[in-house]
Amino acid sequence: MRRASPFPAPSLELPLNEERAACPRCGGLLVFPAGRERLACAGCRADWLRPVASARALVFETAGRRLAFGRRWIGVAHRPRYPFHHALHAEPEVRKLAAEFGVPRRLRGKTQWERQRDLLRVLRIELFRHRPPAPVLRRLALWTIARTNRHWYCTHLAYFYSAFAASLGWTARILNIGRDHLEKTDGHMIAEIWNDDWQKWVMVDPLFAAWFSRRGRPSEPLSFFEVRQDWLRGGGRRMILHHRVRSASQDLIGPERTLPALRDDTRNRSLHPSHYFWAIAYLSNRFLTEPYEDGRFLALFWRDRWNTGRAWYNRDKPVGYYRARHVVETSTPLDFHPPLNNTAVWLLRDAVRPRVFLRAYCPNFARFEMKRDGAWRRIPAEFPLPPAHGRFAWEFRAVNRFGVAGKPAALTGIAR
Repeated sequence: MRRASPFPAPSLELPLNEERAACPRCGGLLVFPAGRERLACAGCRADWLRPVASARALVFETAGRRLAFGRRWIGVAHRPRYPFHHALHAEPEVRKLAAEFGVPRRLRGKTQWERQRDLLRVLRIELFRHRPPAPVLRRLALWTIARTNRHWYCTHLAYFYSAFAASLGWTARILNIGRDHLEKTDGHMIAEIWNDDWQKWVMVDPLFAAWFSRRGRPSEPLSFFEVRQDWLRGGGRRMILHHRVRSASQDLIGPERTLPALRDDTRNRSLHPSHYFWAIAYLSNRFLTEPYEDGRFLALFWRDRWNTGRAWYNRDKPVGYYRARHVVETSTPLDFHPPLNNTAVWLLRDAVRPRVFLRAYCPNFARFEMKRDGAWRRIPAEFPLPPAHGRFAWEFRAVNRFGVAGKPAALTGIAR
């Protein structure tokens, strides 16, 4: 007999061929076909041009000016339907924790991914080669689950990775993953971190200081979705595993090793791609003010054709359900992996005052910037259409309170 699912029914999904956005001028809801660039608001009667990433020609005419846009890159500025509880810049506990362990000065690397990857080394090799000490776990409200059993080591490290990432201005979250198995499926806690360079959530395993890539592109990390799809569709044959810890229980730790993901000498099945069948993403990294044990936050349970109609159980309990305030099932990728730090550009067609509106979903947002004469300068979220004659190139970006900038929106074209 099939067990009844303990999870709430899926919410009303947004059709894949439809988008929704708030009108920048009046805040009214706009519903339109996905990818449409010319929009009209019935509330304030604004006539909008909302460029999307494309190389095809696009013309914007207003107030006697004609802008012919060419190749442009505009990231997806999607505000998720399910709120994420971000660790805020104003919370001194976040930076105090990182300063106590000296995380910022320990990091190497120049690019964002090099530093995020190096955080695995700092966390696992330099700080916590063994279980974090009891006083630290008590302070972070993790001691209860630590003293009642011998598990949760992966949870501790995923928790610390997310907290340290928040102190550096990055957004990371914890995921509970598991194999496709009928009985006694143990979960394993990993983390995902948003990377502006790759424009995606990147999967990292803090317990093993591990991450995955593909043959042919060994330096590009994979997301949870990419690891899962490569395993389910291709058996994981294209995947490469990078890790520093061969066995957490035997303390086999060393320099980063690179090997085929299916090679069975890691001494732990949690590193195998098959462990990425089930997943629950916890929508909070504010563990210093909203303790993990209290379960005050929301969690998303990923559904697709591979696991529809099935429940993920660890013995007689649904995995992850008892650690979140509410678990919601979703099969929409933008729900599970909402893009961050991208800047959307809205051009208002007006016969008198054509204007530009900038919008972004950026945690700890501080300001917008525009590149002028080779330097980034602060600009308001709404301003008159910049003067342009002949060829032009515009770049806009969002910056958070830590000084971390998202990938710029770039528009090029010819003005007449």
